[in-house]
Parts: sequence; C-alpha cells; structure tokens
Amino acid sequence: MKKYLIIVFLILANTHFILSQDKAEELKKKGRAALIDMAVALINDPDFHKENYDRIKVMTGKNKCYVIFDVAVRYVPVITSYYIPVHVDLVNPRVAIKELSNSGFFSSNFYDNPKSFEKQVKFVINGINKSIESNMLPEGKVTDDITINIREVFGYYEVELTSETKIFNCKIDKVTARLFGASQTDAPPKKESTLVELK
Repeated sequence: MKKYLIIVFLILANTHFILSQDKAEELKKKGRAALIDMAVALINDPDFHKENYDRIKVMTGKNKCYVIFDVAVRYVPVITSYYIPVHVDLVNPRVAIKELSNSGFFSSNFYDNPKSFEKQVKFVINGINKSIESNMLPEGKVTDDITINIREVFGYYEVELTSETKIFNCKIDKVTARLFGASQTDAPPKKESTLVELK
C-alpha cells in the first residue's frame, strides 16, 4: 500500500512541476509590464500603489515567476509599520509580505507617499556621507546593491545599510546629523539563485 501511495505522490508532484513549468513559460511571454499589472491585480488592495516602489523586479525560473515590489531607501516614521517588500507569486497565485516595523501596536500599511519623506532621507544620507565611519555609499549614492532602512526615533534616526557583503548600523542625531553608535558586520552569504530578472 505504501508503495502505491509513494508512486501516486511522485506522479502528482511531477505533474505539478510540469504544469508549473508550462505556466511559467506562458507568463514569461507576456512581458515585464503585463506581469507587473497581473501582480498588482493579485494584490487587489486599494491602498497598494506600485508608483510608491522604486525597485520592481520580475524574477523568472524554470517553474517560477515572481514580481517583487521594494524600495531602495525605506523610511519608517515613528509609530508606523509598512509591508515591504511585497512578493507576488504568479505561478501559484499568492502574495507574501514582510513587515518593516517602527511600532509595537499599530497595524501595518503598504508603503505610501515616499515623496513626503524626501527631506528626512536626504538629511540621513548627507549625515552618512559626512561621516568617516561609513564607506558604504560609493560616490555618496545608493547603488542597486544597497538597501537602507531608516526608522525615525525621538531625537535621532536608526539606520541600517545593507549591501551584498556588509551590514552597517548607526544612529544619526536629528538636529546635528552627527553619526554615532556605528557598527559594521559581514552580511550572511546569499543562497545561490536560479532565478533570472526579466528586463
């Protein structure tokens, strides 16, 4: 009996893989813009606006197709939490969200109105660039391999810069832009990925 169950399971698993592979191939043919629109439709939330995400990637593999909505510099005001990044699986239709929190008791929202945070973000980046403790921003710019989390705290900003190889943490005084409490560690090694970005 066990043998038959194992055989049935293997047949079902193989069938699912083949169907997923066919679906992934069909999805790829639609092109990047159409896949992003499909992902937005799958999220199906009036508070979600793709315009608020400056890093949108479509990642495809043999039997996979994901759309990832992310932000290079994620600013989180006091007592706020955001769903960021947002991962959408188009082969097995589902949405997976991560939470970036600056609050212990308020509900989370999708990332909204990044233009209203431009002044604070510029202030923090200038503080990082003026400091001799950080060499994380080449030419003072946020490159494609860097993500910055900025949490507003009363009196200062908590900052985490993550690159492919390093994680730099610090605090920046809200008035003087003085950087303090700095520490740097190696980023954990990334798992090998078979996914390719669809441009």
